[in-house]
Amino acid sequence: MTEAVRDTNPFRTLIATKNEAAAGRTLALDFAWVPSALFGALSTASDEHTHQFRVCERFPLEAASVTVVEGATGAADAAMNKENQPPATSHGSAPQSARFLCQGCHTWCFVTTTSFRTTCPHPGHATHHFHRADGVPHHQHDDFYCCGCDAHIQWSTHAPIVPNTVLDHLQQTRSLIRTYADSMQNTEQKPTLTSVLLTMRLYIKDLLLKDERREINTLNHNFVNRIGLDPASIELFGLAGFSLVDDKMVPPVGTLNEDALNMMYEELTASLYEIQSNTRNALGATERPLAEPVILNDYLGCQDALEHGSTMHTTRADMDERCMQLGITSQASDELIIWAYQQRIDEQPERTTEWFDLLVSIAAAKNTDNLQTQVAIERSRGLISTADIDQAYTHFGLQRNMSIDDTLLIGLHQVKASDEPHQKSTHDERLRILGQARNSHNIKHYLDHGYVPPEQQEEMQPVAPEDRSPIGLNNIGNTCYLNSLLQYYFSLVPFRDVVLDMNDYVENEDKADWQPKKIGGIEVDQKEVRRAKKFVDLLRQLFMQLQETDKRAISPEYDLAYMALLNERDDNSTLGNASDAKEGSSAVTLEESVSTLVESKKGSDDEPSRDDDVKQQPDAADIPRVEVQDASDAIDERISPEDGAEMGPNAARSASPENEAQIDATMEEPTPLATTSTTPAASAVVASSSSSSGDANASNKASGSNTKQHQQQLNSMMFGKQQDVTECMGNMMYLLEAALKPEETTAGREQTRDMVRDLFYGKGRQILTYTDQQKTIKKNKEEEFSHVIIDAVKAKHLYDGLDEYFFADKVENYREGQEAVREVSVQAFPPILQVLVQRVHFDRATANVYKSNAFIEFDKEIYLDRYCDAHFDSLAPRREKVAAWRARLAQCDQALHDLTANPAYPMPVPDMLAATANILQEYQDSDELSQQYQQAMQLLEDEIAQTRAVIEENTAEAKKLRHSINHEYDDMTENAYLLHAVFIHQGQANYGHYWVYLLDHHADQWWKFNDSVVTKVQESEIFKDTTGSTANPYFLVYIKKDKLAQLVAPEHSNQDVDMTL
Repeated sequence: MTEAVRDTNPFRTLIATKNEAAAGRTLALDFAWVPSALFGALSTASDEHTHQFRVCERFPLEAASVTVVEGATGAADAAMNKENQPPATSHGSAPQSARFLCQGCHTWCFVTTTSFRTTCPHPGHATHHFHRADGVPHHQHDDFYCCGCDAHIQWSTHAPIVPNTVLDHLQQTRSLIRTYADSMQNTEQKPTLTSVLLTMRLYIKDLLLKDERREINTLNHNFVNRIGLDPASIELFGLAGFSLVDDKMVPPVGTLNEDALNMMYEELTASLYEIQSNTRNALGATERPLAEPVILNDYLGCQDALEHGSTMHTTRADMDERCMQLGITSQASDELIIWAYQQRIDEQPERTTEWFDLLVSIAAAKNTDNLQTQVAIERSRGLISTADIDQAYTHFGLQRNMSIDDTLLIGLHQVKASDEPHQKSTHDERLRILGQARNSHNIKHYLDHGYVPPEQQEEMQPVAPEDRSPIGLNNIGNTCYLNSLLQYYFSLVPFRDVVLDMNDYVENEDKADWQPKKIGGIEVDQKEVRRAKKFVDLLRQLFMQLQETDKRAISPEYDLAYMALLNERDDNSTLGNASDAKEGSSAVTLEESVSTLVESKKGSDDEPSRDDDVKQQPDAADIPRVEVQDASDAIDERISPEDGAEMGPNAARSASPENEAQIDATMEEPTPLATTSTTPAASAVVASSSSSSGDANASNKASGSNTKQHQQQLNSMMFGKQQDVTECMGNMMYLLEAALKPEETTAGREQTRDMVRDLFYGKGRQILTYTDQQKTIKKNKEEEFSHVIIDAVKAKHLYDGLDEYFFADKVENYREGQEAVREVSVQAFPPILQVLVQRVHFDRATANVYKSNAFIEFDKEIYLDRYCDAHFDSLAPRREKVAAWRARLAQCDQALHDLTANPAYPMPVPDMLAATANILQEYQDSDELSQQYQQAMQLLEDEIAQTRAVIEENTAEAKKLRHSINHEYDDMTENAYLLHAVFIHQGQANYGHYWVYLLDHHADQWWKFNDSVVTKVQESEIFKDTTGSTANPYFLVYIKKDKLAQLVAPEHSNQDVDMTL
């Protein structure tokens, strides 16, 4: 083998990252190596230096030869028939030892073998397969044994006798050689590094060969001219055993350490050869032969034809690393690669996927028929590689490092199968790979039978009372966010009490004098009440199980999930055409999701219903109109002329003073305060039920029966709609309100008070101010809201989002170019404040819906005094002051962004300018450019200083502004709310997983409800910075502090709860 081929060491990267301080290297204990790979690993030092070991004159060796055991080269074939192989045999070689010196760093290696010049005799082994021996941590050598025979290797490395520091000290006061110029000038002869090494080598030779132990006079002319007395030369002589006494070097006394002297002699010779090679001066130093063939063949028993039999020589680092993990080199033959791969599987079968992944990558790099055939054979056995797994995840738009449950994968498969039915076999194969990689029984069952088995394992295990924690809810098919909502509603005492005691609260629609009522301006008849009562009854059964079960988790009824997730419109459409439903889920539903979060519905029975408009699905041309970037965009869309003829520009210009007051009073523009009971889902349910006919039994059959059909349809129809939690809340709240007897109604039978509205609804006032014909017009609109919305396009604090929502916000292009200002105040906050973090947005540039993962910081306790209508006028100056601070803060942040995070530049501006200055330094010595250079450098230095000063000033000012904004309202703490629930979404806009954190206020303990798994968590998990993660809060729930005991009491209570504020 040539030195050029062996010089590239494929083990450098691994060993350099796993070095030991003392030994300079270490080997992974779970690795096994063929001889060539073991030598490559052992030859790599910790500093990425590859040793070039040489045979030494003072430690002679016989000519290298190797005894090849007959039949060993056929081991790859024999490995396939191991059960018929004889046991390993001993070849009983006496231990042989040798030492070798690295030409470069002078490190010594000592090697001892019990299989001198012999390859592995085992018929199932292509070559020796050395494992590192365990249990020898205190030995100064590494022990390796071959698993196919009794071959035993000991390897150790030792520092040189003459440290590099001694040579460095000698050269600091001496030239390397005496040059020709020195000789011609007849300068006084002075010692050189070369003369010191040559003379020292002669003294050592005299000691070893002649045993001459004469004293050396350091004042002697020859000593002075060739060596010179100084601390460096004294240290060098001391290494050979000499000591300085009265200007004389006294030789060693007693028995000589011949090993050390011989090693020192070889090291000095190696240094002289290096000087000779660099200066081309003949110094009499001969190059020592490479030790690699000797070590490999004589001491490690290398099978050269197999271990270096590849016809392809690659320099790819990834190829070298992959081969190294199989314990071979990249020069191994195909036969040896296959054998080493099979050895890995036999020795560590639990890592089969990892080994197969290596085989696949090596086969792809070498592209030989033998390796590609072996890969095909392994695939036929059902093996999968990491590359296969990555490809499967990518097929479903995921990444392997994401935290993904089986339900999400099955749901994505269903969407793929529906959208691309002609590729169903590919979708099935990709999901099967993931199921195998995850060892998922659910995925296997789904692929084999077409549905996911109910999660019954938790239900079958009773839990002792002392070990009980809150009960989990099994995921019965893409219901993780419904489970989160159910757990949240169950934690609210008034909600739970009404559901459990539903007979005391629900309608009796069979009474002779019962009359239809209205919810959100839409009539609810007997049929719809019966359907709603069925839903509440299913919810009651679930709540009873959560209270009474001794299981860790229970499963909601499929009919309950079906009714909560699907409104009647969805019910009819999905049963008729499931594929259409799925297609809509990936396109229309996301748009509706964005729109639903900001659309405000008509809440008065005097106002016409816009249900027909709501039910129409937007086409591609309408998509940009549903974008919600921030509150101002949303309001701008809502008050545009398209929202109603009454508020159009023509109507405004023709309005008389008489009807202007009426317009001001009613303010028919929609308000940003969000409601849920009249979402598109709820409206569609009512409209559909109102227009249908049939008796009560027909209604129940249409809405709640056929559980098996619902079970089969639930996964395929609802996967794409998971992202819109507000729609599910709207469905549930509508059904509850439809079932409950109203506590108050209007003359037009509009239901204005019930448990739902008492708990979740507040009352707000929207003030719209604009100038028309030199006249300032202010319009007020009062409306109830069930949640508020904060935008999450960029990172912010919750208060920042609420300020954006409530405080003055410009509405551009109002009434044909006029500018209006919208403000919102709250006349009455609800006992339970629900905050929706709007993360789903529409990108106009790409025409895609996306999810923002911006970090929204929030506090455990918040104060809402600043938003109360009672303080609206008195706080106006403070709002203006905060607005001015925010404007200035935005300028500071933009300046910092431009200078430190501008995507147009590869690095921050000051660093870029400094890099430019470094480049210009190359021209510093040019006379022609001297003046221009000085001017350019001065300009750059001034610009760097100025830019850094701007960054420092803006950073300090931004910090001060944030502090002022954050503490402006510290004196207003009467309207306090405590955090109760945090809903988390993990994933992207079109898929994801959901769970909820709920606080046990009495024990101050947070619980994580992740479907069937319920665990205690530290509070830090709730408030951690989620920057860079796709798992982040999208729905927050705060409870009024002075109502806490009534709303979230730990035990079930029948006491009446006062919901008034």
